[in-house]
Amino acid sequence: NEARLITIEELEGLGCSSSSYSCSGAPEWVYSTTYWSGSAGSSTVVWYVSSNRAFGGNDYTNDNRGVRPVITISKSVF
Repeated sequence: NEARLITIEELEGLGCSSSSYSCSGAPEWVYSTTYWSGSAGSSTVVWYVSSNRAFGGNDYTNDNRGVRPVITISKSVF
């Protein structure tokens, strides 16, 4: 069992695009709230998703956002 933040690769797999800086191709729950991902673009830049479908990197020291946890539970628990 594991808990961590969603990654840029997972967000791209869900329909976000780092080349167009948008999550318009993702399901609505992906951009239903504004949050930081667990992927850094540099030492001060972290990838984020905004509720307006924006997807990009931003200086984490200048913005307030939530986080999107990913929780993995073993099937054996069920």
